[in-house]
Amino acid sequence: MEELDDVAVLTLRAANITEAMMITLSPEDLRDLFPGPENFLRRKAVWRACHGVSEEESGQEHSKLSGSSSFNESPMRQTSTPVNASPAKYTTPEKVVKLSFPEYVLHIDTELEQVRQQYFELSKRDEQRNCQMSKELRCRLIRNTMTSMIAILRAKGDGESHRYPSKPEITAMAKRIVLYYPMLQDQGFPTWVTVYTQLYKILQNVRSPQKRTTDGRHSKR
Repeated sequence: MEELDDVAVLTLRAANITEAMMITLSPEDLRDLFPGPENFLRRKAVWRACHGVSEEESGQEHSKLSGSSSFNESPMRQTSTPVNASPAKYTTPEKVVKLSFPEYVLHIDTELEQVRQQYFELSKRDEQRNCQMSKELRCRLIRNTMTSMIAILRAKGDGESHRYPSKPEITAMAKRIVLYYPMLQDQGFPTWVTVYTQLYKILQNVRSPQKRTTDGRHSKR
């Protein structure tokens, strides 16, 4: 995975995909892991890493990753609009929360994308309020997103490897989550408070790293 960027590596690790498993990934798998036109080049890079071929040799195969026909039906290209929004102006929000450092990645998977697609399908009939994310999927989204945020900080490795996401960073991620998964918005304003609280609770439950003392026991850092 050395030739891949941090976002690609962390996404693969979050999905529990080892280097040995990468060769089994199909174009459809890559679209699930890295959906959206903004990730086209990243899918190409991962495909080359999976199969050990050059960009020129894999050019024809990479064209499949763009999903010329089926990709238009993908949830990531969903053009349905929320209530009171203009269809021409609505665009899919990015899944990467870009701060001064680092770039945190919003967790996605096939089931979450299906719920998101259902929301926008219902919004065409002004019935999006009937779309709810199950407790299991919501917990998975919150837990995996926070796990990814911590992993990205650990990967920095410049003396701040034991830093945890700050409250402003968690706030930025909570805002992006409810923007990408609008069915999670609170009814009042601000709309992201519940998601922020759940993210922060996961962080509080993470045990601090331990350091072995001279007498062989462990102490919390």
